[in-house]
Amino acid sequence: MNQPGAAAPFPVPRAAPALPQPAGEPAPLCGPWRWLQTLPGAADSPAVLDDTAGWLPAPVPGSVATAMRAAGRWDEGAPSPLHRHDYWYRLRFAGHGRRLLRLRGLDGAAEAWINGRLVIGAGHAPDICDAEIELCGANTLDLCFRAPRPRMHAGRAALVWRGGTPAPSMPSTQVIGYVARALPLYAVGPRQPVELLALAPPGDALCAGTAIAAVATSNTIAITTSIATTLDGDTGSLTLTVRVSADVVAQGRFEVIGGARPVSGQLTPAGPGALAGTVRVSNPQPWWPHTHGEAFLYRVRAHVAGQTVECGLAGFRAVTFPKVAPRHAGWCDHVAPSRARPAQGVRVNGVPVFCRGVLLDVQDLPQVADMQAAGRWLAHARDAGLNLVVVDDDPACRPGEGFYRACDALGMLVWRAPAALADVASTVASAAASTASPTVASTLAPIAAVPCPRTLAEAGPATSPRDPRWKAGIPRQAGHAWDAEDLRDRYLRARYGVDPPQLRREAPQRYLMLSRALAADMLADAAAAAVRSAARLLLLPRLRDPLPGCGTGLVDACGRPKSGWHAVRQHCGPVQAVFVTDAAGMPVLALRNETGSALAVVLDLCSVGNGQAVTARRALRLSLRGRSVRRVAMVALALPAAAGTILLATLADAASGERLAEATWLPPGSVPTLPAAGLHAVLRGGPQAWSLEVSATCFAHRVHIDDRAWRAAHDWFDLAPGATRHIRLMHDGPARAGAGLMPIGEVQAMNQPSPVRYG
Repeated sequence: MNQPGAAAPFPVPRAAPALPQPAGEPAPLCGPWRWLQTLPGAADSPAVLDDTAGWLPAPVPGSVATAMRAAGRWDEGAPSPLHRHDYWYRLRFAGHGRRLLRLRGLDGAAEAWINGRLVIGAGHAPDICDAEIELCGANTLDLCFRAPRPRMHAGRAALVWRGGTPAPSMPSTQVIGYVARALPLYAVGPRQPVELLALAPPGDALCAGTAIAAVATSNTIAITTSIATTLDGDTGSLTLTVRVSADVVAQGRFEVIGGARPVSGQLTPAGPGALAGTVRVSNPQPWWPHTHGEAFLYRVRAHVAGQTVECGLAGFRAVTFPKVAPRHAGWCDHVAPSRARPAQGVRVNGVPVFCRGVLLDVQDLPQVADMQAAGRWLAHARDAGLNLVVVDDDPACRPGEGFYRACDALGMLVWRAPAALADVASTVASAAASTASPTVASTLAPIAAVPCPRTLAEAGPATSPRDPRWKAGIPRQAGHAWDAEDLRDRYLRARYGVDPPQLRREAPQRYLMLSRALAADMLADAAAAAVRSAARLLLLPRLRDPLPGCGTGLVDACGRPKSGWHAVRQHCGPVQAVFVTDAAGMPVLALRNETGSALAVVLDLCSVGNGQAVTARRALRLSLRGRSVRRVAMVALALPAAAGTILLATLADAASGERLAEATWLPPGSVPTLPAAGLHAVLRGGPQAWSLEVSATCFAHRVHIDDRAWRAAHDWFDLAPGATRHIRLMHDGPARAGAGLMPIGEVQAMNQPSPVRYG
């Protein structure tokens, strides 16, 4: 109970009335959405808005920033501040009858009207908002995202921090103000689809705890299904629950298709309007992360009320995560608690898994709005060798069912975790603190990773760090005096021994080259550290930049991989090669095969003295057992790592010659003293298939290919003295985007004084 004179928390969510349950699959409201910017509080309802005002087309799902960019109102050098305006969205559509309006991903200041009637007001639940509505033929839906500034002192409120969370206990309970949650423009707007659902008959209820849902409708009956699976040893169990909008259906049957022969089961009554059945599958083909095997999925088909319903896809898997501290109970929902020690990390089907993943938060929701969009977003992670998506546990971050289906199909694990990446790392660390476990999680500082020159020229706020608009594209955490570029400059100075401000003024292109190489080096180190650790868990800040500029993602806002993406792919594939040290501090090469099959490989090892010439070379044919680690000592191969000696390892498939993994051992502090690489580039091929032949006189560190219209299949790699590497050039865009364009560009390296041009 509140003390006398104490303020009530702000805002106070109102208890929502019980709503009829939906009986169908959500249908997104598509159409010509429009948006309008107004002064804060200028319109308390859509009735006072002029329909002939400056309404502009709006992409939905999407953010205010997306709408501004489409309308040409987005200034990359000076983004519009959020707190100065209200933002209205309007859609006119046709429809009749009772429906359930569903809105997701709205901030606390959003309101919704249907045909002029307020249906969702301030104080709604932040994760999902449902409202029963009546459609009357021609309908108008209005959404308004209110400016936070007028609400800062609009009433009695408890003191909260800048992030909107309650402040710690204070010596006085007197109210002194409210600091509104400062949301960036990319976090405001209908960031997830706006949906309409059919309503179930009165008194009907849906079953809880479903894993996968599908629906089939006809003129007289609606059928909703849900699937849940478990895997216990060599036996899989699948439970199908069917909800039918007619109580006359007494039974049905279903099939699980995908194994040697279909497995059938009966559906029997399980409550009003409900049927359920369970089947056991002996020795099912398990679902694996794509790094460890095939993401195999079974089809489930039901036969109910004379209809055949495709219920969806389901996989058999057993996933356990490390135990966590009691204060974080339930942080990985839908996953059974692990019986293993935390130091053993994540296990899938009883096998320890090196989990490497990225965080998905509210900024990424427009990019995973449906299964197709989620598949494009996840493809960047999968191609880089990542197998985990950490979903922000913020109630406003709720990806749709299409996202989870895309993860199943692509072999990606999903982990619900606390709201910030720092919280994820600290939680994992706290889980192992009581067991004195070694390094559990390897995380990367959120440095500003510079996109390629093409992206900077197309969408960045500026192409040169000397441009005053350059800083506009740099992420900055609220309340901090430094930004992600300041952090990167600190590492540049410490790692490469350069003066970043001076380099930015006198040689801006060299500054950008070193900045890109730094991101690759730091990500490579983080990945190698995670491979060496006991729990083998790597968490990266962001997959794709939400806005143009020097973001912290592996992929830029235009969808082009950055230097860090290539470094992660080199170390996070299903087959890995990583240099570690033995008890005497000598380098040892660890070869890890995460696949379920044995591999015949060729290992090529060479040592480079002072970066100038190869002093020794060895080639070995090896067999790597499935899901095993093999260590190769350099001393045993007469490849000692003396002071200034660089070691390079390349692992290739013995049959096809395909490069599987590569690793480099650089003595500490050797990068600034490397001799000039002496790069040479020759263009090969024809009008539709081009490749680049790159060679170096001395050791070349972080070789980078920059082309005006093509993209290198492999980039940011190391090259031994006298070695030649053939790099395939790919179309940068649609399949025919580069047709008729001859590759023209340049090849650079960290220790190359000036770029080498080709074409």
